[in-house]
Amino acid sequence: LKLINDVLDMARIENGKITLEEKPINLRETINKIVEMESVNANMNQLDLDVTFKDLENEFVIADEFRLSQIFLNIVGNSLKYTKAGGKIHITISELPSKDAGTAAYEFIIEDTGIGMKQEFISHIFEMFSRERNMTDTGIQGTGLGMAIVKNLVDLMGGTINIESQVDKG
Repeated sequence: LKLINDVLDMARIENGKITLEEKPINLRETINKIVEMESVNANMNQLDLDVTFKDLENEFVIADEFRLSQIFLNIVGNSLKYTKAGGKIHITISELPSKDAGTAAYEFIIEDTGIGMKQEFISHIFEMFSRERNMTDTGIQGTGLGMAIVKNLVDLMGGTINIESQVDKG
């Protein structure tokens, strides 16, 4: 079912059929719900998952809560999949100085102590069906669509996404 939903999401994105349903949300509550939901998986896999909010002056924002959650679930889900027992996943949400009056800027950092990626792969991570060779050898299931969906949604929201990784460091 997840595969079908991911393929359908990519088709909608590629055809310009996804529109954001922006409405007022509480950013802290939205992120805490995701962390709470994913904590079950983290605990089952003996992983430490936590979140820190830094300088969050404007918790109430206009956003597409479903799509924001989808981005976080894909990224945190990858961290959970590729981090061994005893590892850590830490999320930091920071409000940054905004350049435009009436708007707020946020930085979301998701760090893990997972298996990491080779530098050569990072430039391909946002391509559809892209999976690093060492990840397919681990037997971990995945379609290689999650990060392509994330990138497209972040772009649709007017944001940017960057990845830093080192093999065996996360």
